[in-house]
Amino acid sequence: MIAAFLRHIDRLAIWAAALAAACLLSMAILMMCEVVARSAFTRSLVFSWEFSGYLMGATFLFGAAYTLRSDGHVRVSLLAEHVPRGVARGLDYFSTLVGIVVTAYILYALCDLTYSSFKRDIVSFTPTQTPLIIPQGVLAVGALLLFLQMVARLIRLVRAEEPDLKHDGQSLDAEP
Repeated sequence: MIAAFLRHIDRLAIWAAALAAACLLSMAILMMCEVVARSAFTRSLVFSWEFSGYLMGATFLFGAAYTLRSDGHVRVSLLAEHVPRGVARGLDYFSTLVGIVVTAYILYALCDLTYSSFKRDIVSFTPTQTPLIIPQGVLAVGALLLFLQMVARLIRLVRAEEPDLKHDGQSLDAEP
């Protein structure tokens, strides 16, 4: 049952990473359209900067869970490489627990912000009047996925499994 949970979290991370890539592509296209509109028509797309900001946040948080699982986050491994294996493992547990606490707080804050925007029917101050529940809700979902991947990392550590995929051809879809 735990292995199935871990595989499910990994699959969600893959889907979220694909969404992150789509958001990044959308942001690039939107910015190119803005450049063309300003150059060719001397007009600006009033929504381009606002929506690009939303897409940037979505790219960051949707990509974070996959990046964590695939060993892509920045880590300072200098210390872990020069201490006994047990100490290094303890540092890994500690940093994972700190990561869980931090991501839980981010998740809580984003959910609270989203709920507040929903309850108060808050919209952006720009001409588009975007209901802020939409971009904030997207960020909260991304934070949830990162939180779940942090929990999955802790479970893998407890089970004495490798918590990160190394760049040796391993895939998130591979069976443990």
